Amino acid sequence: MSRSGSSGTGEIRLRYSGIFIFAAKLSTTITGLIFMWILARFLPQSGFGGVYFISGILLYFTFPASVVPYWAAREIAVGKGGARTSLFFNLLLSIPFFLGFLLLSPLLAAKGDVPTVALLAASPMVPLTFAISSFNNTVGVVRPAQLAGRDLAGDLVKIGFAVALVVVMKFGLPGAELSLSSAYVASAAYLYMRYREIEGQESRAEWRRALKWVALSWVTLLTGALSSFYAGADKLLLGLISEQQLGAYGAALLLSSQLSAVSGLSSALYPYVLRSGELEKGTRQVGDLTLMFSIPMLFGLLVFGRQLLSVLSRHYGVASLSLLPMLAAAYFITSSFYPLMDSVVLGSEKVDIAPRELRSSKFFGYLLLQALSLLVMLPTMWILALFYGALGMSIAVLAGAMLKLAGRFLIGKGKLRALFSPALVAKFIISSLLMSALLLFLPSRGTMQVLLDVFIGAAAYFTVLIALDSGLRHTFVSGFRAFLRGEIASRHPVQSDL
Repeated sequence: MSRSGSSGTGEIRLRYSGIFIFAAKLSTTITGLIFMWILARFLPQSGFGGVYFISGILLYFTFPASVVPYWAAREIAVGKGGARTSLFFNLLLSIPFFLGFLLLSPLLAAKGDVPTVALLAASPMVPLTFAISSFNNTVGVVRPAQLAGRDLAGDLVKIGFAVALVVVMKFGLPGAELSLSSAYVASAAYLYMRYREIEGQESRAEWRRALKWVALSWVTLLTGALSSFYAGADKLLLGLISEQQLGAYGAALLLSSQLSAVSGLSSALYPYVLRSGELEKGTRQVGDLTLMFSIPMLFGLLVFGRQLLSVLSRHYGVASLSLLPMLAAAYFITSSFYPLMDSVVLGSEKVDIAPRELRSSKFFGYLLLQALSLLVMLPTMWILALFYGALGMSIAVLAGAMLKLAGRFLIGKGKLRALFSPALVAKFIISSLLMSALLLFLPSRGTMQVLLDVFIGAAAYFTVLIALDSGLRHTFVSGFRAFLRGEIASRHPVQSDL
C-alpha cells in the first residue's frame, strides 16, 4: 500500500532511472579521470597529495550539510512539501562553517604544508555543499533521474578551468582548488534549475517545520559527523605522516573510487520505498542491476590496474599498484551494497517518526555503527599507516568496509532477505572472467590505447552477458527505447514499471 499523501509527486521507474543515472556517472568517470590526469601530470607529487589533504579537511566543515535536507526529503517524497524551508535553513547553517574555514585556513595550511591561498580557493565549496545538499535531496526524491546531469556539468567546467589555471597559467595547487570550486558552482546552478521546476513547494520558509527537523537531526547529525570524520581520516592521517605516501595512495584511491558510480543505480530505490512502503518488490531488481555493473568494473580495475595507473603518471605506478586490490575491494563493498541496504532499511522507517522514537529506530542503530567503526578503525588506521604507510592504510580501509557491512546486516535483520539473484550473479562473474581474459591479451601502449582497451573490455562483457540471459536483452532494448522517447528525463514524473 502506498504511503504517499499526494499523487502529485508521481512514481519512479527504478530500473530505467538507475540505468540513466549510472550512464551519466560513467560519463563523469571519464571526465573525472581527465581532470585528475591533468593534476597528476602538471602538479608536483606533494601538490597532488595536497588536493586529497584539502578534500579531507573540507569534509569536517561540511558534515552537517545533509542533516536537515535528509528529514525534509522524507516529507517531500510523500507530497508534504518542505523544499524551500530546507534550502533557506541550510544556507543559514553554512555561514558559521564557512567563516570557521576561512579563519582556520592559515593554521590548516601550515599543518598540511600547503599554501594558504589554496585553502582560500577551496572555501566556496563549503556554502555550495550546503546548497547542493538541499537541491540533491529535493530533486532526488521527486525526479531522481534529473540528478544525472549534475556531475557532468561540474566536470566539464572544472576541466576547462584546470587547463587554463593549472596547465597554461601554472597556478599549481591553488589553481586546482579554484577549478574544483568552479565545478561546485556549475553543479549548484544545474540543480537550481531542476529545483525550480518542481511543483507544490511552500510559498515561504516554514520555520516550525525546520525546528521539527532540527529536533530529529541530532541522530543524523552525529552519524554524519562520525561518517565524515571516518571518510576523511585515511587521507588526513596519511597526509600528516608523508605527503609522498599520500600521493601514491591518492592515485590508487582515484581509480578505486570510480566504482562509486554504481551507487547511482540504487538512487531511486530510497524514495520508492518511502512512497510505497514495499521492500522486496524492487530490491532484488536494483541489487541485480547494481552487481551487473560493479562486478565487471572490479574485475577490469584489478586486471587493468597497471595500465590505468600509467595514464595518470609514471610516478605512482609501482607504489599504487600494491594498494589497488584492497582499495578496489573496499569501494566494491561500499558502492554496491551500502546504498542498496540503506535504502531498504531507512526507507522502511515511518515518515512521521517522532523525536522520542529515535532511540528505538534504525537511525539510532546507524549512529551506533558509525561510533563503533570509528572507535575501532581510527587507531587501527593510525598504527598501520605509521608502520606500513599507504599499504597499511589500504588494509585498514578494507577492514573498515567489511566491519560496517556486517553491522548493516545486523541492523537490517529480516529486511535484507533478497538483495540479488544468485543465478544472475554467476552470469555476471562468468562474463567478467571472459572480459578479463581478453584484457590480458590486449596490447596497451599509450594513453589512448589504454582508454580504447577499456571500451573494448566493456563491449565484450555486455556481449557475453546479453548472450547468456534473455531477460537482460529485454531490459536493454526497453531502456534504450524509453530513452529515445524521452521518458526517463521527462519534465513530468513517470509511472512505475514494476
